[in-house]
Amino acid sequence: MSIRFYTNDLLSRYGFGDGDLLVAFLSDHCLDDVHNQVLAETVIRYVIPTVNREIELLQPENWYWTAHNPIRAKKVDGTEVDDVGDNKNLALMPEFVDIEEGVILDIARRIHATA
Repeated sequence: MSIRFYTNDLLSRYGFGDGDLLVAFLSDHCLDDVHNQVLAETVIRYVIPTVNREIELLQPENWYWTAHNPIRAKKVDGTEVDDVGDNKNLALMPEFVDIEEGVILDIARRIHATA
């Protein structure tokens, strides 16, 4: 099984299910306490490298402790992202990346062990 990550979710404060994309899955494995960190690392390692444009992320201190999407683009190809606005001109490809659940679990277990 895999989990689908839509690349354009990098452009929105409410992307990746408002930051909760992995909560239910990680909760099933008693690892939901690190869901923001797991989401951020998964996106950095497996989603962003597939994107057809240059992504500059918000600084790390802003990622983990937000009530919304913890992993967002600050700029795409040098253009500022409005994380609550219309970013159709910044559309990312591919549209989505599917990541195996086992890969995500490995990341979660490693992060949880050091938290």
